[in-house]
Amino acid sequence: MNKLRVLQACSLILYFPLMIILTTCTTTKNTVTNNENNSPVSTSTTITSLSTSVTTSNDTIVEMMAEKGQIVYAAHCASCHGENGEGGLAFPLIGTKANLAKYDDANGLLNKISSTMPKNSPGSLSQQDNINVLFFLLLQNNEVSGQSLYDPNALSQIKLN
Repeated sequence: MNKLRVLQACSLILYFPLMIILTTCTTTKNTVTNNENNSPVSTSTTITSLSTSVTTSNDTIVEMMAEKGQIVYAAHCASCHGENGEGGLAFPLIGTKANLAKYDDANGLLNKISSTMPKNSPGSLSQQDNINVLFFLLLQNNEVSGQSLYDPNALSQIKLN
């Protein structure tokens, strides 16, 4: 994954609708004329907008999590597992050579990621980053549908092939 794609993905996350955005914008002294006597009048305008959306884990679509996971993967996993998960210093995680079935189910793979990765700093990623990487890998390997809803209680039901 090249740097441009990472930057593009990061900019999408910044505008992602799951974030709380608070924007305050102030314009300074605009000169307008008064219709009655054509004398200049100074005005000052303040615009404040608040856009809020609430996220719960059960309402999160897997594809959105996988997009975030791709960014985490590029930053923390690709150096060993390959830019496209094809392997390199470590075994492949994506494609026909990937052997995710050895972890039995998604919960087993999440436990492996959470406790031993990244290799140079095991356990250093947030649990949400680990889950996002998990769904990036599951989606890339066609283990889940992108339009599925995330259910934290169902990870052990996602059997890996």
